[in-house]
Amino acid sequence: MARFLINRLIQAIIVLLCIVTVTFFLIRAVPGSPFQEERAIPAHLVAEMEAKFGLDQPWPVQLFKYYGRCLTFFHEVDSMSNSGFTIRELIASSFPISFRIAMGGLLIALVIGLPLGVMAAARKNTWMDYSFMSLALVGICLPTLVIGPVLSQWIGIQLGWFDAAGWWGPGSWILPAITLGMFYAGYFARLTRGGMLDVLNQDFVRTARAKGLPEWRILVVHTLKGGLLPSVTFMGPAIAGLIGGSFVVEKIFAVPGQGILFLNAIVNRDHFLIMGCVLVYGILILVMNLVVDLAQVAMNPRLRGETQTTSE
Repeated sequence: MARFLINRLIQAIIVLLCIVTVTFFLIRAVPGSPFQEERAIPAHLVAEMEAKFGLDQPWPVQLFKYYGRCLTFFHEVDSMSNSGFTIRELIASSFPISFRIAMGGLLIALVIGLPLGVMAAARKNTWMDYSFMSLALVGICLPTLVIGPVLSQWIGIQLGWFDAAGWWGPGSWILPAITLGMFYAGYFARLTRGGMLDVLNQDFVRTARAKGLPEWRILVVHTLKGGLLPSVTFMGPAIAGLIGGSFVVEKIFAVPGQGILFLNAIVNRDHFLIMGCVLVYGILILVMNLVVDLAQVAMNPRLRGETQTTSE
């Protein structure tokens, strides 16, 4: 297990290095300057600003300085487009909002998707199976661009249960989280159904039924752990999608999260803020993927044996 964790850590460092490098060159490939405004700025002032932020230096020098800033997570590095604020301050104020929405969406997706998948597998080829899988397909096919405005108009404005837009209180994250969660609930439902059916067709399940064990015990004790493996595997991409999907949802619900911060940084060509947001997203996705890998090892005895062999 120790070697497994070390290998994952080395891979994460290499991935982050590649992300920072590619992002650096993509930023430089975007036309325009971070100091452009509607009103023309004198050339000498632009030169002073570029010298202040090190943009007048050769690209290799700038790249290695970016590596150093990433290692210190942009300690005391000012934003180019938000005067008076550092990169850390801007991310610290916006990231908790996006993280709360993403984790809320994941919780809603799991609470809805997993039970639907289990019940559909337990009642295979019945009206319950067809109904639940049809609902899952509807959730997958409806994009957040459609679900978000409908929920905002119906639940937020007409019923007045939650905030339709903005970030005003504890309930402001609910509608954005539901918008994200409904989409991924369909995937979890279908994956859970498939995983449960694979396990239910195994010989040990037939043996348990032959012994007269009740169906609920077979589902909960004997098949649930193995049947959830496909859904656990999907949690890594799902978390990445939830974090990335918050860009659209935050725009729909006017939420001041990191998605909006990132989009504004791109529009304003704020190099340091773009890199800081990319670094946060990269680290978060890598950490979540590591958690998913550890959960798979804990749930699957075969993977646990392979990990122990690798560690030896």
